[in-house]
Amino acid sequence: MATFLSYVIELENSVIYESLFEHTLDASYLIDLEGRFTTVNPATIALTGYEERELLNMSFAPIIAPEDVERVINIFDKVKQGESHKFEARIEKKDGELLDLNLSAVPAVIGNQIKGVIGIAKDITERKRAERELIQSREEAIKANQAKSEFLARMSHELRTPMNAILGFAQLLEMGNLTSSQREDVLEIRKAGHHLLNLMNEVLDLARIESGKISLSLEPVELAPLVEDCLALLQPLAEERNIRLSFHAEKHPQKFVQADRTRLKQVILNLISNAIRYNVVNGIVELSYQLNGIDQIRFNVMDKGVGIPDSELDSIFEPFYRIQPSISIEGTGVGLTITKQLVQLMGGKIGVRSKVGEGSLFWIELKKAESPFQTSREALHESIVQPEVEGFFTILYIEDNVANVTLVKRILADYSHFSLVSAQEAVTGINMAVENPPDLILLDLHLPGMDGFEALQRLRTVPSTREIPIVAVSANAMPKDIQDALNRGFEHYITKPLDVPAFIKTITHLLKSKSNTGRVHQWMN
Repeated sequence: MATFLSYVIELENSVIYESLFEHTLDASYLIDLEGRFTTVNPATIALTGYEERELLNMSFAPIIAPEDVERVINIFDKVKQGESHKFEARIEKKDGELLDLNLSAVPAVIGNQIKGVIGIAKDITERKRAERELIQSREEAIKANQAKSEFLARMSHELRTPMNAILGFAQLLEMGNLTSSQREDVLEIRKAGHHLLNLMNEVLDLARIESGKISLSLEPVELAPLVEDCLALLQPLAEERNIRLSFHAEKHPQKFVQADRTRLKQVILNLISNAIRYNVVNGIVELSYQLNGIDQIRFNVMDKGVGIPDSELDSIFEPFYRIQPSISIEGTGVGLTITKQLVQLMGGKIGVRSKVGEGSLFWIELKKAESPFQTSREALHESIVQPEVEGFFTILYIEDNVANVTLVKRILADYSHFSLVSAQEAVTGINMAVENPPDLILLDLHLPGMDGFEALQRLRTVPSTREIPIVAVSANAMPKDIQDALNRGFEHYITKPLDVPAFIKTITHLLKSKSNTGRVHQWMN
């Protein structure tokens, strides 16, 4: 066994080296320049299943798995040229079993000449098998999740048709001459129908999130006005349950977070409505926010309700998990799951602290954003030449973010050529445009209820608005997003945050061909 080894190791302590070679746990071997084994240690014999006499003078190529032979031979040729390599390959044992190996190969140099290759092999079959199983499991999980999401989305859409009939005819019955008992029965049908409709909407949202089909537009969103909007919507629910909502906007400095306004509103509505439903009679829901660290804003929703046991805190964000199911509280069990995923999609975190019998505190953290109003109006106009346009033009801005509308109003305030009107929802904006066609429409792409693309299509089907220039306004600044919007019919695409000179230049260019000096639109904001 020492034929080539004793030739390689020409040292006084060669016996020590040979002993190490013989007893190392890893397979060690020497291969001559023709690719034949000339020396192998016991670990090599055990690894391959061949006897020593079979291996000696046998080429290494036949025991390499067919799919790896060419690659390994190429590596062997490079090692013969003086390179050292570490790589992975599969071999086939004498009994046909395939093994995954981690291999090292270095040139055997004697007297400044390369006489062969020294190799070491380590069996990593179990590790590679575990890796392959993990990859397969992940792929199967992804496929299963996609199938589930597609199924839920299809079912949600399919259920809407019969649900429309159930709720519609229930309302017709309610309008008829019913006894008190019958009216209560119909009311229960409507309540159950609306509960099922809400569940379908939330399941559809969950399916969209899990399948990656939900689109977010991240931009600076001012917290206080958004929270007040949510409180106004939930005030009737709070009054029905005798819950006091506490939020003092004047005590909170103006703060902006980087978020999708529509989805952030959905998150806050869900947290506040949960705090109302899981509260005690005559309870209170306290809302607040503060700077947390250097660049994070934490928004808090605290109730004085039933609280959540410690054993359930890790489960409340799972789909269809209901807190303390013994308590009769309306809900779908999906809201917190959607809330968590939306917060994470916006780059934030969500958490909860609770004590049974004392209440709960839910919080979300989002990245702090700079106010779009930091630059004064004078500074905004310093770099802007008065637009070379004659006439008076009405611009309609359909945008749900009040801060963005306010910013554009400030930008245009000193220009006598422009009058800005706005709508926070697509349907309202479309109705305004149809009744009093503006000269230009600025259209946010991410709106509640109906997005900007659908609004564009509707505006293009109405004769009075068909020819109006419509400009997309969005925080999505990727080239593919811009090109997609232009391909779908927008005249131009303006990205947020606004480049003020470019903004004025764009609207001036689009309006330059118009001359409306004799016409002033009458609008009701």
